[in-house]
Amino acid sequence: MEKAVASLPHAAIGAFEYVLYPGRRSGWGPFNGQRSRQELFNSLVARFAPVAIIETGTFVGTTTEFMAATGLPIYSVESDPRSYGFARARFWRSHNVHLLREDSRTALRNLFQGRLRGVANRSLFVYLDAHWNNNLPLAE
Repeated sequence: MEKAVASLPHAAIGAFEYVLYPGRRSGWGPFNGQRSRQELFNSLVARFAPVAIIETGTFVGTTTEFMAATGLPIYSVESDPRSYGFARARFWRSHNVHLLREDSRTALRNLFQGRLRGVANRSLFVYLDAHWNNNLPLAE
């Protein structure tokens, strides 16, 4: 059985993990369980009324789910295939969550040249949380 699972694409393994391990869905909580960040997010959304939210670093989608409760369109980027599969299973019914599987630097360029091209003079909320080991795209 382990051999069969190992031969599956990583995104499929992530989707299976979503179903098999429901305890993993909560992670540490939205914004890594930091209540002050959750409150700051809510106050910034209330104050600036963004037309959309961009998140880099979906991971298991805990923060994504918290932000999606606003009803705003969420564009969340995850480069890791297994985490992407987990998040895809989590949000398959969420019409306002748009998951992108690619490097966050590329995804941001593509979003601003494509889907979000027309929002240049409108507010967006952008949460840059993509990082993995020594790969820190925030520097770019």
